[in-house]
Amino acid sequence: MTLDVFTATQQTIRNVQQEEHRWFAQGDPHSPTLPWMPFQPAEFLSILFECVPELAGREFLDVGCGPGTKMRLARHFFGMNACGIELDPGMAVAAGAYGHVACLDALEAPPGAYAGFDLIWLYRPFRDRDLEDKLEERIRNEMKVGAILAGGQWETCPAELGWHPVVDDWELRRGAWMKPRPVTDLTL
Repeated sequence: MTLDVFTATQQTIRNVQQEEHRWFAQGDPHSPTLPWMPFQPAEFLSILFECVPELAGREFLDVGCGPGTKMRLARHFFGMNACGIELDPGMAVAAGAYGHVACLDALEAPPGAYAGFDLIWLYRPFRDRDLEDKLEERIRNEMKVGAILAGGQWETCPAELGWHPVVDDWELRRGAWMKPRPVTDLTL
């Protein structure tokens, strides 16, 4: 890594972390969704580095994108086409600087909203586990075969559902899993 690339990387992560801290205190404690929470950019980048050999030009979606930090990193480091879904209008506007953002409840996204992405990042943004499970199931059902579901705070390991682990760090309840081709009954 040249000094220029290292310096740019370091500065980008520093800027992202400063941006995160501005948003940290926001959020209604009575809302069914979690307020935006900061994350470690290094954790996100390490998962993406392991996901697929070539991410450039691929479609990335961050569900509950907050101010767009993961969208920014996916664009800057991997050349991905970044999109987000965010309920908070202020955060959606901030994230819009890094890609297309739909300002809506992730559960109310139109049918097929999760079908066109190569990598979907999901941090399970609801306080209610039933809502989390409902959103995760919907995303898994709509994703295309070969797409990757990544993120943290998992309650059910997608590998247990037959998904191929790409990054499986179950101790920390984070990772990335590839959607398998459906199994068909070949019995005659």
